[in-house]
Amino acid sequence: MTPFGTVEQDFEPVPGMRVRVSPVSKVTLVELDYFADPDKVDPAWLERATQGLSEGDIEREYKRNRTLVHGDAFYFEFLDNGGRKTFAHRSLGLIEGLHVSRSFDFGVRRPACIWYQYDSKSDRLWFLREFMPRDCGTHDFRDVVRYLSGEMAYEELTGDALYWADEVAAREWNPAPPWFEPQTKFLNFAGNEAFRRQAAAMRDPEETTDASVLAAGGISLVEWNGPVLARTKVVRRLLKLRSDGFPGMFVDPACEEWMRCLEGALVFHSPTIEDPLPNKPRKDGHFDNIHDAATYGPVHEVPAPDVVPHPLPKRISFHNRMRVEEDAEPNSVGWKETRDDGIW
Repeated sequence: MTPFGTVEQDFEPVPGMRVRVSPVSKVTLVELDYFADPDKVDPAWLERATQGLSEGDIEREYKRNRTLVHGDAFYFEFLDNGGRKTFAHRSLGLIEGLHVSRSFDFGVRRPACIWYQYDSKSDRLWFLREFMPRDCGTHDFRDVVRYLSGEMAYEELTGDALYWADEVAAREWNPAPPWFEPQTKFLNFAGNEAFRRQAAAMRDPEETTDASVLAAGGISLVEWNGPVLARTKVVRRLLKLRSDGFPGMFVDPACEEWMRCLEGALVFHSPTIEDPLPNKPRKDGHFDNIHDAATYGPVHEVPAPDVVPHPLPKRISFHNRMRVEEDAEPNSVGWKETRDDGIW
C-alpha cells in the first residue's frame, strides 16, 4: 500500500482514470472513463459497443457528456446570441453597495444554491457561484452554503458537509472557498417546496421543513409561489442583447452546471395530446434543479418586461380656451435623462 503523501494530489495513474485527494480531509475522488479498461482502448470496441446508438446517446452514455439531452434547448437564445463567448465572464469582485442574493432549490437528490447580484441601475444580473451536491441532507447542505458564504468556519463542518466542502474546492473551475467575506449581506429566496413538511430531513421536532432547517442556521428564506412561466420570462429578457452589444446577464465560469443548463442541457417538456406545444422545461432531476435555483430569486428582483423609458413631457397650449396637449420633440425640451448602461 502506498503511504499517503507519496503521490501527487491530482494525478492520472492510467489514461481514463483521474484521482484527486483532498489535502485536508484526505477524501479521495476518482473519475473513470470506459477506456481506462485496457480491453476497451481500441476504437473498434467503442464502435461495436455503440452500434445502433445516436451520436447524442454515445456522448451521454460513453463520454460522460451531460450537456446533451433529448429535445430542443429550452433557452435557445443563449446559443443564438453567442453562447459562452457572450455570456461567460469571470467576476472580478462584488458590485459595491449591493447585497448578494442566494437562491435555493431543494430537489430530492440534487439540492442547489446559486449566488448572484442584480444591479437595477444597469438592469443587469451577474451569476457568481453555484453549489449542487448529490444526496446531501438539508442540514449538511445548509452548512456547506454557510461555509462557502463566509458564515461558517471549515473546522465546524462534519460528515457529508465536510466531504462536499472538499469536493467543491477540488473542482478546477471553482475559486478557493470561502467565496465571500464574513460581513457580506445576503438575501435568500426559494420556491414553495422549501416550506412543505419534510419528515425525512428532521432532526428536531421544530425543523419540519427545509425552510425551518435553514432558519435554524440563520438563513431566512423568501418564498416564491408563482408559475414557472413568470421565472422563464425574466431569464429570456436577460438573455437579450442590449443596444451596447452586451446581454442582460453574465455568468461566472464557476457556475458550470447553470452554464450547461443554458447551453441546452435543459430542454422543453415532451409534447402531449393535451399540450402539443409545451412552454415549460422537462424535469430531469438535475438541470431542472439548478434552473429552479437560478430563477426563484431573480423573479423577485428583476422586472419581467423590458424597462420602458420615461415618456417625454407634453407641450401644453390653449386654443380658444381649449387645452391642447402635443407630443414634444426630443430636442425641444430643456432636459434629458441619462443612465449608465455600462457593465459595471
